[in-house]
Amino acid sequence: MTDNPPIQTPDAEAGGDGFLSRLVRSRCVDGSAEAGVVFRIRLTTVGGDEGSQPLEGDADILAIHPAMASDSEVPEWVRFAARASSHRIIEGEHAPSAVAMNASADDDEESVAQWIVTVPLRFGVGAAPSAVAAFLVSASRDSIDGVMGRLGSVAREFEAHERAHSVQPRTAVERMNNAVAPLLAANAQERFFGAAVAACNELETVLGASRVSVGFLRGRDIRLGAVSHTERIVRSMRLVRDIENAMEECLDQDREVVTPAPAGSRAVDRAANELARAHGPSSVCVLPLRRGGEVVGAVCVERGAESPLNEAEIESARLACELVAPRLHELFERDRWVGARAAASVRKSASSWLGPTHTWAKLGAIAGFALLAFLVIAKGPDRVPAPFSLHTAEWRVAPAPFDGYLLSVSAEVGDRVRAGALLAALDASGLLLERAEAQASLDGVRAEADRSRGAGKAAEALIAEARARELEASVALLTWRIERATITAPIDGVVVQGELNAIVGAPVRAGDTLFVVAPIDALRAECVVDASRIADVEVGASGTLATTAEPSRRVSFVVTRIDPIALDEERGGGFRVVAELESAPGWLRPGMEGVAKIDAGRARYAALWTRRLVDWVRMRLWI
Repeated sequence: MTDNPPIQTPDAEAGGDGFLSRLVRSRCVDGSAEAGVVFRIRLTTVGGDEGSQPLEGDADILAIHPAMASDSEVPEWVRFAARASSHRIIEGEHAPSAVAMNASADDDEESVAQWIVTVPLRFGVGAAPSAVAAFLVSASRDSIDGVMGRLGSVAREFEAHERAHSVQPRTAVERMNNAVAPLLAANAQERFFGAAVAACNELETVLGASRVSVGFLRGRDIRLGAVSHTERIVRSMRLVRDIENAMEECLDQDREVVTPAPAGSRAVDRAANELARAHGPSSVCVLPLRRGGEVVGAVCVERGAESPLNEAEIESARLACELVAPRLHELFERDRWVGARAAASVRKSASSWLGPTHTWAKLGAIAGFALLAFLVIAKGPDRVPAPFSLHTAEWRVAPAPFDGYLLSVSAEVGDRVRAGALLAALDASGLLLERAEAQASLDGVRAEADRSRGAGKAAEALIAEARARELEASVALLTWRIERATITAPIDGVVVQGELNAIVGAPVRAGDTLFVVAPIDALRAECVVDASRIADVEVGASGTLATTAEPSRRVSFVVTRIDPIALDEERGGGFRVVAELESAPGWLRPGMEGVAKIDAGRARYAALWTRRLVDWVRMRLWI
């Protein structure tokens, strides 16, 4: 290769190709470089053998700033840059580099020198570098790396421009490959940020964009997660805020936002236009990211204003977003700290339960929760159940007054009677005859005594008087028996014993119990309380009872006595509790049975309904 390769100057005095001129001029205007030039390197291969390498290269200036006339002398730094560029292209070096023009080895790190920074460029998508952007920079050794990093973005901008003006994929396979490329790049990474940056870089390459950003929802706001070719996002930058605003504008409408807006578009694109104006001029396309039909984030694609995305490119970007969204969202959720993941899980569950779906399941859950809260919080009356039977405090007996025969019965068991009421009658005809005989004998003895006294027979008169007194006693006894032949009720009450209709006319013996009368006002309930609940019963506790005969009627009572010794197994094995009735309705009868409920205070319904189970578990497990 010649030491001074031929240099062809641009035809236009304005500085050459429009896009390249703007690209070079922008770097000089923002202070990154003092001057800039873009060369196309034409390589010449010396020798015709197969596998021979290019040894010489000619440089054609495509753009230069400051502009120069076509007949002007090429500046020395341009010639220096052309030689350096040719060497780098021939040697296959494709990374940006910096070469000092007038620096020496004796200069310290802070000495300012002039440098030529070269950045290889590719004409055509996928082509090898065949052009170089060179910049004249004044910087020290310790700052040249930062300058070189800033100027390195020229290659990405040029590649995006070439991508935008290249021929679009014409086959379904090519379009699918372009859509799958971001997913493959994301799958190669294990952390969210690396996967997001890789996906953005692939989208930028596929679409020929100048910048691609991705953001995901956190709560109700969207948060920028990654930007192509950017290692760190500074939240305070206006660019970040503008990109997030454009994404939120897309998510609020749940539709793609494109600016410049195509004809007939009704999408609101105020934030997208502000992003394009403030950080462009550029065209912007914001697409929603969905997972399972739910919007979880957005992708913002920025490209030059002169080459907005067409319908085919938007379709390709849409497909790429559909493919890569699940992977990015999974990594985004997984990389959050455990507290944020727990809060997001609770929020998702709450939104599912509070949303408009699964109505019956929610109603059932609410009802179950309400029932559980009621059982745990609410209290109800604690009543001790116990079987009972009615008894009277006293009994009055109506016995047979003498040996005789039952003549008639006027009362039956269950009849309510008053004191003196006729219950039954004995046959007194024999007694009447005996009394008539005794009365006749008495009259004869009295007459004999009178004759003896009239005859002066004093001794015989005394004997007759003694006999008369004996007969008077016999008559009095017979009269008493005759009066007792009608059996009456001794007290007011109910006949509880005395089924005598079947033995009318049969003999009875003196002292046999014919009737038993119980006073109604002296009824009491004798309850048998289970041993497991006797500790909950106290003397003076109130309660109610219901009889088997009248289960719909309730009778109040008060506990008056608790037997300290349990009954035997034949009698129920519980403890006998005696209760006095506060009022005895007329329909109550001794011997009636039923169920009594003894008040034992108040307790939570959960404890009331699970008492037996809890007691059984405690006894079995001994806890």
